[in-house]
Amino acid sequence: MCEIVDHLELNEAIWRNHYQIITAAEDDVECINPQFYGSAFRLQYRDKNWLVTADHVLHPEKHGLVEVPEGVNADEIEHRYFLVNNINATDRIATIFTKLFGFYFYNVYDDTLSDLTEEELKELGATDEDFWKRIDVSFCDISAGLPKQALTHDLHDHYGNLIVKSGLIKLSLLPESVTEPSADKTYYDFGVIDNHIEDGVRFCRTNAPYGNLRFIEAKDGLFRFQCPFHVVYDNWAALSGSLMFDSDGLSVGMSVRVDPDTDSVWVMPMKTILRLIDYAIAHENSKG
Repeated sequence: MCEIVDHLELNEAIWRNHYQIITAAEDDVECINPQFYGSAFRLQYRDKNWLVTADHVLHPEKHGLVEVPEGVNADEIEHRYFLVNNINATDRIATIFTKLFGFYFYNVYDDTLSDLTEEELKELGATDEDFWKRIDVSFCDISAGLPKQALTHDLHDHYGNLIVKSGLIKLSLLPESVTEPSADKTYYDFGVIDNHIEDGVRFCRTNAPYGNLRFIEAKDGLFRFQCPFHVVYDNWAALSGSLMFDSDGLSVGMSVRVDPDTDSVWVMPMKTILRLIDYAIAHENSKG
């Protein structure tokens, strides 16, 4: 892993913008046996609060990330979704999980996008049919509020020093904190890996703060960043849905993919996510 950034305020801002999501089976109403872990961020946009993540975090079967039982259609598999609050429920249970509902799923072209003009499609980067396979974003409206606040857990540097303390209220990204990537800046992506539950009650994980990433190119509707070392999939697997920040504390987009055994990390542009939320709102309004 790369060294954590030296600027305390920047570390805290990045960490407080990172949320964790868990995907469980439809009949697992209390999230006893999590199936898949990922990241998310909270966004204030158009007078609403949104929780945004990568679609493959919510539908791992559809993206080939988990095995589908023989004879089962991946498109028909239903899940439950939970937000990690980092609030102790008891002395033994590590954290409360909040149930999430009402996601817009943008993993394929659907009728929400059917009336887009050629210019709007071009703005999204939809230059070929495979774009709709790469779009990989989902979001839900949480404007009504969460029953429990989402808080930070401790973030340490690689020497064990405390960088960001636990118990801080997590933040929302604002549109004015969004920018385009630049080759002359350094980028950072914080998250957690190795998520698992011990003894049936203790939620465990390992912090994964990455830095010193560089912007390389915009390609096929995504941004490609270069890591200073080869990517190991397991060291990035649960960061899908996390925000990529520059050294000024501005975000360029959401991490959606890594290429194992290379140095490439792929990010969905924030402008694409904002446009998709625009189209979802317009679609809902058109239904009256």
